[in-house]
Amino acid sequence: MKLRQETLQLATNKLQKAAVQAVEVLNEIMLDETASASSRVQSAKEILDKAYKSLEQETIVQRIDEMEQFIQEDRSELNDTNP
Repeated sequence: MKLRQETLQLATNKLQKAAVQAVEVLNEIMLDETASASSRVQSAKEILDKAYKSLEQETIVQRIDEMEQFIQEDRSELNDTNP
């Protein structure tokens, strides 16, 4: 089980590094005036799309965290009122 977790962690780390490199490549293409207009537009669209989705996911995670905290506080209050 531990070996599997370590393997998954290594794969996740590699994916995160590759994601950073992928964004850098998209950014380079977007800014490259010698690249075709369609390539530059497509790169810009991808960057905007990923940025929007990332923000959306962060908002969802934040809302879930807030709901979990509310539930824990509510449970704590119920335990305090029940002898």
